[in-house]
Amino acid sequence: MIIVYGGKGRQFCDCYSMAGADALARLVESIPLGSKDRVKAERDLITRSATVEIDDDGRIVLPGPVREKLGITPEMIKDGVEAALAGATDRFSLWRGDAYRDVFGDDDDDDDGEDALAVVGRYTKVG
Repeated sequence: MIIVYGGKGRQFCDCYSMAGADALARLVESIPLGSKDRVKAERDLITRSATVEIDDDGRIVLPGPVREKLGITPEMIKDGVEAALAGATDRFSLWRGDAYRDVFGDDDDDDDGEDALAVVGRYTKVG
């Protein structure tokens, strides 16, 4: 798995499968070489990423830069810091639990009364 921890304004890290990370790299490669956007994308999405292994029990060890990004201290780990995982179609985001609640509240169900399948149905089908 690849954990992307770049981007100063982000309070979270995005986690990709190897295939997902390869797809992300292809998107970055589509940006003109040497352009400001390409340099930023390479720095925040490629350079500031780490490969991690998932052990037989489904656990990962977060590298130092990822812990630093999330603001996780050794004391918090000893106290059992809570994590929040937010799923997406091609990745999931890893947050410190309290930071996630600060952004999305205790109930992140932003239900405006419209069914999510109806929203998806408005867009052109892919494939």
